[in-house]
Amino acid sequence: MKKIKYILIPTGFILFLIFPKINVITHWVKPLNLEENRIMSEKPDFNITNLDPFPMAYEKYYNDNFCLKSNFVGRYNYFKFRLNKKSPNPKSVLVGKKDFFFYNDQSIKIVSGIFQYSKEQLDAFKKEIQSRTELLKKENCKYYLAIIPTKGVIYNEYLPDDIQVVKKNIRSTEILIKYLRDNGCDNVIYLQSALEEAKKKHRIFHKHDNHWNNNGAFAATTAIQKRIQKDFPNVRIYDLKDYTIRSEKVNQGGDLANIIGLSPFLTETKFKYIPNNDLPQVFNGNKKNYPIPEGFAYGWGYEVQKRTENDSLPKLMVVNNSFGPYTNEFLSRSFSKSVYIWDKWEFKLNDDIRRVEKPDVFLTLITDFSLDALLKK
Repeated sequence: MKKIKYILIPTGFILFLIFPKINVITHWVKPLNLEENRIMSEKPDFNITNLDPFPMAYEKYYNDNFCLKSNFVGRYNYFKFRLNKKSPNPKSVLVGKKDFFFYNDQSIKIVSGIFQYSKEQLDAFKKEIQSRTELLKKENCKYYLAIIPTKGVIYNEYLPDDIQVVKKNIRSTEILIKYLRDNGCDNVIYLQSALEEAKKKHRIFHKHDNHWNNNGAFAATTAIQKRIQKDFPNVRIYDLKDYTIRSEKVNQGGDLANIIGLSPFLTETKFKYIPNNDLPQVFNGNKKNYPIPEGFAYGWGYEVQKRTENDSLPKLMVVNNSFGPYTNEFLSRSFSKSVYIWDKWEFKLNDDIRRVEKPDVFLTLITDFSLDALLKK
């Protein structure tokens, strides 16, 4: 018995050491899909004349590319999450009640009222919006600014208990909205009320993702259309009954789950909106292939062109962010032609593109925690 023990222990230890090498060839253990949102280290060149930096560089490469890394890290993170319902990386992502995830960034400061705009900043926002409005008016184009409240504003009841939630009307975005409207900026659309109303019927944000789902996107689109319709009466507003809504569970978490290595272990409910047969069809338009900003990781979404068959409707141009793709199809149905530009979170008027597209309506769709981008020149 002792002989077998002496054989099994060293053999098992050796197999444990060489298994990663074997797995590289056999792929017995499949890696988990953990996107770290960074570039992995490349294998360093071996230079006999310059050996000093090689060991550290190779260790970094091996740590990044170890074939079982995602399996070990993912399962360790999931164990910590299930054991105490805490985030494996609370500096980046917070785990709230009922497994709702939240970014731990500027958005939390907005929810808790810690972040506020100065009087000078409020005035700068007013001047910027007035400037954009006047500039586009000269081009026979109406300007609108739609502001998306952060997930924690809409679902603050699910935030962790140690996050202070302040009352309405004293958060920075609400103070900004009031200031703008008091100073004649009636083309600003704050989507909080529309989203809170829609929340009474169904979930409007993903649990494990920072973004709204199609329910939230539809509610936001309706609010935007209602404001635009005041200036363009032929813009049609669609209703939930115009769609067949189907839900499905997807065996993958969203971007917040991905950041903390939990995406492969979680499910997310997604909602698909299928337009009824009597609704106007939306087609893909012809892309102009506008130059994509250097270093932009989401080039696939930089330019989206849509069209309908009703040329009597106004033309739309939208500068948006990662929330935009959820609204594109809904918005496009109310316009003859639509172009959506995801301009690397700069939210500019994109003069070169705008002058080619010649829109009747220009919409900036922006999150509350990105508003500072409007003031950057």
